[in-house]
Amino acid sequence: MTSIKNNILEKIKDNTITPRTKLYFLLKKISLWFLVVFTIFLGSLSFSVILFSFANAIELGGFLKALPILWILSLSVLILATHFFVRTTEKGYKYKWWIIISSSIVISLILGSVLFAVKVGSFVDNAIGKRVSTYQAVPNQIENRWSNPEDGLLSGVIISIKDNSLVIRDNKDIMWNIDIANIPEVDRELLSQVQNIRIIGNIEDSSTFKACTFIPWFPLAGEFKEPKTNLQKSFEEEGIYLEILGSDPVVPPNKEFIYPSERNIQEVRNSLCRN
Repeated sequence: MTSIKNNILEKIKDNTITPRTKLYFLLKKISLWFLVVFTIFLGSLSFSVILFSFANAIELGGFLKALPILWILSLSVLILATHFFVRTTEKGYKYKWWIIISSSIVISLILGSVLFAVKVGSFVDNAIGKRVSTYQAVPNQIENRWSNPEDGLLSGVIISIKDNSLVIRDNKDIMWNIDIANIPEVDRELLSQVQNIRIIGNIEDSSTFKACTFIPWFPLAGEFKEPKTNLQKSFEEEGIYLEILGSDPVVPPNKEFIYPSERNIQEVRNSLCRN
């Protein structure tokens, strides 16, 4: 017994091992569980942004285009980190790996859904988009999607309307002359009700676009606040404040509204954009 005791003391002496206080182990335990809770919370934030992206999949051009790879990878990494921290706790070795991972997934999904419902997913998406130049927030992705006149999609702020001509300013600060000669009078009523408009049509030259139909902007699903485009921000810097559409979409009377899904956009162009 004495030899065992002596061996232990020798090892402690040789390895310069110092005793730890109870406070040290208490703080370590608290820190590990804090990391567990923190990674689950971050995973929930990631899932709320994933839901925000999927909720606006139609506006983004379809499910595949709305797939937020970055956030899905972040959620996966955070779930694995949660597993690691749980296993590092005092009794973490007792839990099976699949129980830890499945539990963290379920908690992240439930809490993430709650965060999405209270608009946190939108807030995180927009906040990162403002601070990280390489990150494309959902509203910016939608804005960019409708800034492709070569593909028949154009959007901007209405500057003036006269007879069969409409002048808009797009998000690249380019002025466009919009030919609305083929637009029915009932559809033109929409132009008097909004300032920001989306147009489906065909490009004719570098500054002229022939309109087939108009689509108003909608508030995004799960949006923390009405999205402001870069164009709106530039106008506000000049002291010009643009009216933002309310929650009810503006639809011309006696006309069935065509929602801007990728399929419907192509159907509209095929049926209305024939020269």
